[in-house]
Amino acid sequence: MLGIRAFSPYYYGNPIYLEKFGYLNDTKEEYDLVFMGSSRTLRQVNPKHVDEELSADTQSFNLGAGGTFGLQVLYAAEHLLLDRDVLPNLRLLVVELQLPQPIADANLHAARSKYYIDSKRYNSAADFVHAYYSPAEASVYNQNYRSAWLERLMNIGLIRAQLFSLFSPRNGGHFLGEQENGYVPLDDENGKRSYQERRRDFIENKDLYLKEFYSNRDRQLEGVDVGEAYLQEHLDLINLGRRKGIHVVFVLLPGGFHLPQAGTMAIYNQIPSDCRIDVGSRGKWPILYDPALYFDRGHLNEVGADLLSKFLAEELRTLFDRVHLADERN
Repeated sequence: MLGIRAFSPYYYGNPIYLEKFGYLNDTKEEYDLVFMGSSRTLRQVNPKHVDEELSADTQSFNLGAGGTFGLQVLYAAEHLLLDRDVLPNLRLLVVELQLPQPIADANLHAARSKYYIDSKRYNSAADFVHAYYSPAEASVYNQNYRSAWLERLMNIGLIRAQLFSLFSPRNGGHFLGEQENGYVPLDDENGKRSYQERRRDFIENKDLYLKEFYSNRDRQLEGVDVGEAYLQEHLDLINLGRRKGIHVVFVLLPGGFHLPQAGTMAIYNQIPSDCRIDVGSRGKWPILYDPALYFDRGHLNEVGADLLSKFLAEELRTLFDRVHLADERN
């Protein structure tokens, strides 16, 4: 049954990717700017406002997907650059800067936890966990990554997802959003129980979260080792983009009121200056850490997302001017 994988799209294990890539494969829209990342991209980057602010005939699409973190996004972005049949007009790929998330024991055998763990991603994961975590934690996390890699290698537990990806309907879908540009604000989910609970938790425990956040906001974030292989994946993606005529940019997005995540700034500082944008650091963007702009502890509400999208567009315009992207796009 290994042959099924050869006919399955590379994103077959991610339901949101199935929906969004299916749309991109079928649509005639000529998107030239794409955003990729986790729920912080999905819920917070509005292509409509970005295009309006840029005023440069840009047509952008939000390819963000909830629960899709560092390694999975880098895997999908690499294949997107290699597969020029999708988004043939792509000129700028903006990728959310993230760290890998360990595979939880409960999710270990799920297709979504392993479909992207090829040899390159496993090497990066192993290097990252041994550099970033304590020896005891690294041993556990590496064992789960190794299991996921081996199961993917032998196609264990993946056939159902592969078959579904080949025969599932590809028209429409919730995660395209009302504007069919891939943006779905959390305000649109407020009728669902799980999101109502997240909203209520933030409101009821906001003071506690803010106290914990601000007491830790100045802790040292630089100088953290994330592993050479994981850092290199970012640089490789930039170089692959250059060979394909696509400018790859990594973006720091607001992290919400979680404790500061050591490591993202360390990666950011080692990425070439013409391939990075900061619209998330607390020092530069204190306005984006106003609790009134948040839906839950980790995500902006629609008002906050509109503001972030405006700032992101302004930073992109500055980047265009600095590296002459505007000329390349015409």
